[in-house]
Amino acid sequence: MFRSTIVGLVVVVLIAKAATSLRVVLPNSADRTEVATFHPDHTKNFDVHTGNGAVEFVGQDDAAADVEITSLLHASAPDEESAAAALEAMEVTIEGKETETCRVGWRWKKTPHADWSGLVSFRIAAPEKVNVACEAQNGTITVNHMSGTAKLKSRNGKIVSQTSGASLEARTDNGVIDAKYSGPHLALHAQNGTVSADLSHAAAIDGDITTQNGTVNLTVGDHTSCKLSASTVNGRISSPGQKHGWIKRWRKPRSVEEAFGSAVGTLKVSVQNGAIKVRHVKSDDDSDADDDESDD
Repeated sequence: MFRSTIVGLVVVVLIAKAATSLRVVLPNSADRTEVATFHPDHTKNFDVHTGNGAVEFVGQDDAAADVEITSLLHASAPDEESAAAALEAMEVTIEGKETETCRVGWRWKKTPHADWSGLVSFRIAAPEKVNVACEAQNGTITVNHMSGTAKLKSRNGKIVSQTSGASLEARTDNGVIDAKYSGPHLALHAQNGTVSADLSHAAAIDGDITTQNGTVNLTVGDHTSCKLSASTVNGRISSPGQKHGWIKRWRKPRSVEEAFGSAVGTLKVSVQNGAIKVRHVKSDDDSDADDDESDD
C-alpha cells in the first residue's frame, strides 16, 4: 500500500508539472479592436511602426475620403487576469492628424511584466496619393493601390506591395518581397528570401535589387525601359532570347547585360546563392509570358 501511495504521489506531481508546462507553452490571451477615423485635411505622409505585428495599407481613389485606422491588439500572459492586465496596459498612438505626417504605433502605458507579451497589427485606409513608411517585426507588410512613395522594412516578415509612386524601397530580413511597381525608381533588398519584381507596367526605370540566399524573379513588359545589369554567385541566370527585337543582349558567365526598350535608366540585380530569372510579358495580358528563355 505504501508503494501504491508513492506511485500515486509521483503521478500527481508529473501531472502538475505537465499542466504548468502547458500554461507556459499555451499562455492565456486577450484581444481588443480599435477604430479611429479622421479627415485628411493636411495629411501627406504616414509613418507606421509596430513591433510584433503586421501592417496593411490600402489606398483609396477618393482623395477626400476619411482615413480609417483599425488596430488589432493582442496580449498574452500566463493566466487570464494577467492577460487582461497586459491588454489594458497597451495603448495605440496616432499622432499628427492635423499635420502633414501622421505617425501610427503603440506602446506600453506602464512597465510590462516579464511574462507579458503584446502584438498590434494595423490596417490603414487612406487616399492613395499619400507617402507611406512602414516598419514591422515578425509580421507582413502589405501596401496596395498607392501612388505615393513607399519605404517598407520588415524583420522576419513578408513584404507585398502594388505601388506607382516616385520611388519604392523595400527591405526584409528572413522574408520575401513580392512587388508590383510602375514608377521610375525602386530598391528591393532581401536576406534569406526571394524577391519578385513585376515591372511589366513600368516605363523608364532604374534602381537595384539584391538578395542573399534567395532567387530574384524579374518581369518586364513591352514598355519597360532600362539597361539591366545582372550577376549571381552560386546561381544561374535565365532571360528572354535574342530573337526578340526589343532586346539587345550581351552575355557572359554568371552575368548578363541587356537593353530593354530605349534603355533609359540602369537596373542592377545582384544575387548570392540563388538564381535570377527574367521574363517578358505582353502589355495587354500579364499572364501570357514569352516562352523563349535561355539558361546559362
